[in-house]
Amino acid sequence: MIKDRLEQIGSNPLKEIFYFRGEGTVNLAVGEPDFSPPTSVLDTLRELKGSEVHRYGDPQGLMALRSAILEFMDDAPDHFDEGNVVITCGATEALASSILAHFDPGDELLIPDPGFILFNALPTVFNITPITYPLHFDNGFEIDVNDLESMLTERTRGILLNYPSNPTGAVLGEDKVRAVLEFAEEHDLKVISDEVYHRFVYDADHSSPLSRYHGVIHVNSFSKTFALTGWRLGFTMAERELIDPIKIVHQYLVTSPSTILQHAAVQALTSSGNYLRSFVEEMRWRRDYAHQRLTEMGLDTLSPAGAFYAFPSVKDLGGDSLKISKHLIEHGVLTAPGVAFGPGGEGHIRISFAASRDSLEAGLDAMENGLRELR
Repeated sequence: MIKDRLEQIGSNPLKEIFYFRGEGTVNLAVGEPDFSPPTSVLDTLRELKGSEVHRYGDPQGLMALRSAILEFMDDAPDHFDEGNVVITCGATEALASSILAHFDPGDELLIPDPGFILFNALPTVFNITPITYPLHFDNGFEIDVNDLESMLTERTRGILLNYPSNPTGAVLGEDKVRAVLEFAEEHDLKVISDEVYHRFVYDADHSSPLSRYHGVIHVNSFSKTFALTGWRLGFTMAERELIDPIKIVHQYLVTSPSTILQHAAVQALTSSGNYLRSFVEEMRWRRDYAHQRLTEMGLDTLSPAGAFYAFPSVKDLGGDSLKISKHLIEHGVLTAPGVAFGPGGEGHIRISFAASRDSLEAGLDAMENGLRELR
């Protein structure tokens, strides 16, 4: 029953942390950049006039925006045109529409563990069975195709990838991408590739699956790349036989995305090169700083190759990530308990270094003080 499925996903421990509001508490739990959006984008939004930007738009999205996306995305196949792109109400709706369009109740979708909470929640709501594949610290949190073989059943229909990864910060290497796609093609599986952090890579190149296998559904967002989390704009790209069903579901879910925000988003894609370079370099500095501080605290942690999260192990401190996150709240800092991202996340906590430099320093100071009591 739907009530049971909603109760199942409604119990995620992340809620206890995210909804906490305490005076003076530093928030290193939420993955929201402290950056302002590009000035040119905000100027464009203010200057937009005329009734056409306040009316219903094309359900598939503004043509100019879809065209700009194709220019912006280096990994888009050469034969893609505007018909291969759908503008969505954030990456969340892109995921929801993709799953609804291509999976039937009772189908199985392989999802990462640990992985972003939506990856389990959305299939569960739609009565599709999420089957978790493990991501191991010792393997850099990269997917291992050998793990997938044992999970295949007659009802397996797809694999969900998320690189750069939330919560681990991992980036999938070229060889691993190729191996996953060969596995998917061999077993006729669709691949939903959530790449909302694709611009935030530091020590490795991001290798998108989109142009390498006809069964890939690419999901992306303006939220992280341009610090436009409140605009709720995203997009999905795929071959026509995959994108056309998504377009139908999307139209009946939301009719169309915000017309005026789409016009402004064109500006983001076409004139924000310097902004993006400085944004990524700043996140690289914060990554290095956070990694150094966590290492100095004696935590076993990998340097994140992408996204803006560190995922240190707290197993030496007892391993109960929710208990540790609650303890850290008492010391003035919010962190995300690893167990919120699946059983494979237990024994870790997630630190967002998307906060400002001052907040990051203050939060890590508070974290160091709090962890000292647990040793």
